[in-house]
Parts: sequence; structure tokens; C-alpha cells
Amino acid sequence: TLKMHFESFDEDPVSDFLPVLPSLKSLDLAIEGPMPNATLGRLMALLRTRRLTRLALSVACGDEINEPDFEDWVYTIFAKQIAGNQPSFELLEDFTLKVDECRGSTPIFDRILNSMPNVQHVSLNLPQLSNVRVLGQWVRAGASQHLRTLRIELPRMPTYEFPLEVGRFDALFDGEHCKDFERMEVKIASLYSTERGRARLQSLLGEKLHWIEY
Repeated sequence: TLKMHFESFDEDPVSDFLPVLPSLKSLDLAIEGPMPNATLGRLMALLRTRRLTRLALSVACGDEINEPDFEDWVYTIFAKQIAGNQPSFELLEDFTLKVDECRGSTPIFDRILNSMPNVQHVSLNLPQLSNVRVLGQWVRAGASQHLRTLRIELPRMPTYEFPLEVGRFDALFDGEHCKDFERMEVKIASLYSTERGRARLQSLLGEKLHWIEY
């Protein structure tokens, strides 16, 4: 296991920072300040991502970090898949993403999910206005078909901005592609009633839905 925490730096600290890590299986990567994209790229080049079985990525957005920064980092960590090559996180089974404030976009989550075709356990700690979604075309093409558990934690929010009411994850439950799916856990601190969103998911998942409000 390798745990890395970056807060802020202007120069490249990676060139003599690590040897190549061919046997690394687990990576915790936290970015909490400005990160030169070239530096992150050199760091990722030291890792054989196809051998990772667990990845926990945490990004704290704020005054010094914006959506373009987040997008650049995702595209650097999750390399574009080239026809004929194996996905960059081919053996990944356990993925955790924690994002503060940055909303993301459909192309960003496309890149992430399609980089890990064998992922089984996904945990998402999302900001209030997250744009995360799973499209049916991704699942039909092979993304997340081995998914067993999906855990989503949401911050305190009003119902009218509740992202689980608009079917963003329905592609995982609609059809016969994700046959191993066992459990969806939603943990939410809501200001108002979330009964509509909960009822819709319950109709899709039945006993596979575990709902926690606090």
C-alpha cells in the first residue's frame, strides 16, 4: 500500500521521489492543493496501474483548485484507452472517490469508469451539485458489469438538488448487464424529505437498497 498526500508545491518533487513500483497493489492519493499536471503525470508513470487492485482518490477543491484542474488530473490519472490496449486499471476491484465542491462532468466519469472494467466495489463521496452519472451505453460496452456494491455519501442538501432523484445510476440496475450487483448504500444528511428519491430507488432495487439518513 502506498499513501500519498499533496497539499501544494510549485516545483517537481517526483523526479527522485520514488523508484518504479511494479508490485504496488493499493494506492491512496490525496490532492489538497495546486498540483502541476506534469508532476502528476510523472508520478503516475512510476506506477503500473494495471496491477492495482485498490485505488482511493481524494480531491479537495476550493479557491486554488477549479473544475479545469480536476478535469486535467482525472485525465492524467486515468489514461485514455487506446484500441487494442488493456484498460489502465484492468485489475482494479475497489475504487473510492472523494471530491469536495468540484462537480465533474459526464466525460470525466466516462473516463474513470471505463478505465476499470473489473471493479467490484465503488464508494463515492460527492459534493452537493455533483454531475456524476452512469450512462447505459457505458454499461452495455462493458463498464461496471462486475460491480457488486455501490456506496454513495452525500452532504446536507435540500431535496430540490438531490442527485439520486434523476436516475443517474439507473443504468446499473436496468437490464441484465450488472448481474453480480448485491447492494447500494446511500448515506445522506438531508435538510428535507428525500422520500421520492428513496422510493424510486427502492422500486428498482428492493432489498438491495440500504438507506441511511443522519
